[in-house]
Amino acid sequence: MRFLGVFVVLGWVLIVTSVALFAVPWTWHRRFAERSVPQAVRHLKLLGVASLIFGGFILLAKFRGAA
Repeated sequence: MRFLGVFVVLGWVLIVTSVALFAVPWTWHRRFAERSVPQAVRHLKLLGVASLIFGGFILLAKFRGAA
């Protein structure tokens, strides 16, 4: 797969943030979500386009890197 290092780093970021969320008390997580979700909803189109681009990058790296 092309850009393997990038995907390894992103994978570790997902693991570390998941463990951090597991360790954070539920009330802190909920308070953070109450502040951040409205901001994310305001930029929903941008988040959607960014998700499509990143998904395309993943597919491109997978199929172009397979030799």
